[in-house]
Amino acid sequence: MPADRLIISCDYGSQSVYALKEAARDLCDIVWLVDLSEPEMAQMARLMTRMGTVMDVAELSDRQAVEALRQGAQPTGILCLNDRAMIPLADIAGELGLEFHSPVVAGNLSDKLLQRRTLRAAGIPTPEFQPVPTEVNQPDIDRLASKVGFPAVLKPRQGCGSRNTFMVQDQAELTRLVTMPGSGQQEKAGMILEGYLPRAERTVSRFDPIVSVESFISAGEVHHFAITGRLPFADPFRETGLVLPSDLSPDDAYAVGETVAAAIIALDVVHGCLHTEVKFTTDGPRIIEVNGRVGGGIPQLVRLAGADVSILGVAMKLALGAPLSIELPFQYSRIGWQRTVPPPVSARRINTIAGLDRLMSIPGIDQITVNRNAGEAVDWRHGLSDYVYQVYGSGGDYEEVERQQAMMDEAVTVSYEDDRVGRVRTSLAEIP
Repeated sequence: MPADRLIISCDYGSQSVYALKEAARDLCDIVWLVDLSEPEMAQMARLMTRMGTVMDVAELSDRQAVEALRQGAQPTGILCLNDRAMIPLADIAGELGLEFHSPVVAGNLSDKLLQRRTLRAAGIPTPEFQPVPTEVNQPDIDRLASKVGFPAVLKPRQGCGSRNTFMVQDQAELTRLVTMPGSGQQEKAGMILEGYLPRAERTVSRFDPIVSVESFISAGEVHHFAITGRLPFADPFRETGLVLPSDLSPDDAYAVGETVAAAIIALDVVHGCLHTEVKFTTDGPRIIEVNGRVGGGIPQLVRLAGADVSILGVAMKLALGAPLSIELPFQYSRIGWQRTVPPPVSARRINTIAGLDRLMSIPGIDQITVNRNAGEAVDWRHGLSDYVYQVYGSGGDYEEVERQQAMMDEAVTVSYEDDRVGRVRTSLAEIP
């Protein structure tokens, strides 16, 4: 039996429980840290009990959680795969003497306001930004409009997957959003308003001018192992897919890597795996956000692209302080891709889904996940978590990937309650 015991905290859907268990085989035993008061996590816990020890922290204070872990699990490492748990896990790791982000670094990685402030203080260019008061009044709205300007983006300070993220075109729309129930003001950590980053006027990718840089940091040294491209976004800021490796030119790839490395250093990250989103703007590559975890879908895409390495295994070894023997750059023999199909903004319920059974006949398709079925309600404000279905595949080159996407469009049709019936297309509405 492995001598190491690794605490893993993850959200529903952040990473596959099966994939995590496979990565841990012959490396460590898993202690799943979960909040069973959340219905989806309660369902996952039934599976987790077959793959490790489950510890429910729903009724525990941080101090009680530390003592329970110390006495019952005696962990030797800690791995966070969900942004919400980053700060409490930093406190737990400090108490248990485990390698992890410091509380300050964890705060900067999980709170967009703190991150913007830290980056700006280090001279990293950021858009204008302001915190949105929980109890907002007209003078507050006037101040926000004056300092940030328009167009702007309203988003939660903590959160992922584009949940409750809005494009704001003018002050009237800002007023409506920050005063209307259900528009995100109920977010526990509050909201942030920041200036919209205009996209580059030149073409940097056949897909979208937004990429992510996948990195691991060991003993303070930053190592990038991939740049991941994005399929065109759905309104307002919902991802529709990933392409790894991206099709950036060598010069653009270098510029992105340097930008991300500077941000990581500014945030004082010395350990772990990071997923950093970057947009090519009229002023060059700009940081959207730095996430202190492995990116969703990245381990599968690395495998589909032909690199013989387990990214989850890398993250676990880093968490356990085990030595890494990785040759960089990774050798990618194919193009791995993920396609996520979100509902339109106008949709309230799925009427029908037809053609999913035809997808596996498309060459290169590897995996299909159906997240919402006919008759189920959908809400675009839930962001990525309310996608309809998701497909993973790979192609020999970018042209083949585009052909595979077109074949998907021909295969599947989804209709919604608002009576808008149409084929799902890769040209989903882009950000203006």
